[in-house]
Amino acid sequence: MQALKNKFKNFRYFLLLLVIPLLGNSSISPPSITEPDQLAILEIRAFLAPLETTDILYIVKYRIQYDVLPLESASETYIAQLLDGSTQLASTTPFVFNNLGYGDGVLSFYFNESKVADKGIVWEASYTVRIQGNPSSFAIPPSITSAEISFNTCCLLLSLFILRLARELEETAAWVLNSVDLVAISPEGGSVLTIDGENYFGSIISSLRLMIPSIYPSRIVAPDFTQRAFEQSYAESRKNFWLGTEFEDALVNWSATLDIPRMVLSTIILLVFIFFASGFVFKVTNGNSQMAMIPFAILLPLGALIGLTEMVFAGVLAALSLIGIAYVTVLRQA
Repeated sequence: MQALKNKFKNFRYFLLLLVIPLLGNSSISPPSITEPDQLAILEIRAFLAPLETTDILYIVKYRIQYDVLPLESASETYIAQLLDGSTQLASTTPFVFNNLGYGDGVLSFYFNESKVADKGIVWEASYTVRIQGNPSSFAIPPSITSAEISFNTCCLLLSLFILRLARELEETAAWVLNSVDLVAISPEGGSVLTIDGENYFGSIISSLRLMIPSIYPSRIVAPDFTQRAFEQSYAESRKNFWLGTEFEDALVNWSATLDIPRMVLSTIILLVFIFFASGFVFKVTNGNSQMAMIPFAILLPLGALIGLTEMVFAGVLAALSLIGIAYVTVLRQA
């Protein structure tokens, strides 16, 4: 029995020899960063229906101020939550864009229609926003909570709010130090986001360009155009070329005698003249068919200009004549 006790005692000593080094190496490490010089939620705004009928966007302006910046970024050391009492509805981290995410910044929570329904999000409900240190970075995580939410309809107020936030951020010391400009004046004279502004706010708020395209210097908009009304005023004016002349009176009388429209009669006269001209050219050029087609290409448009035929009719026949000339001259010979 005594021997068994001695073996157990020796076994305890053996365990202590194993555990003591482990305890020495597992001592609690000190917090990686100190508490902030200032932790504040400066403003919270909610916007209804920025993209859909019942979707909701919450935008939070925060301040996590350090006189001496930590080595870790704010996305590693701080967490933001939207809470319904003690129930977390959403969480995010500060976006690292300037100053490691510290100083003044903006973050957001967006719920599309399906998330609003799934999570039971209620417009103008008394939710709270909490920003707190990550427990892995602090022995006692600092925390700030605010329930002061301003509720707004979209989207003009959202445009103005984003532009105001951009101006306020770029005027703070940390953003000025790094020469970050978030707002510019467009050629039209309005305020728009710069490239940095697009990258910052577009990363924080998904689909912001679709919500408020007006604050982007380049945007997709529906074209504003007027349907052109095509008129035949010029063609109609050509028909009156001979108005008041004896030739016009003769055409009107002949068309009445033959019981055909005046324009049909003058077109027939023009075509007969062109056929004679074409035959004459064919004869004097010793049967050159290409040259014989030239009167059609020239005299038909000319006849339309002086009111002897319809312009559309003349244009079609003249085009066919040119095609015929090209065929005879080029393709047929090839």
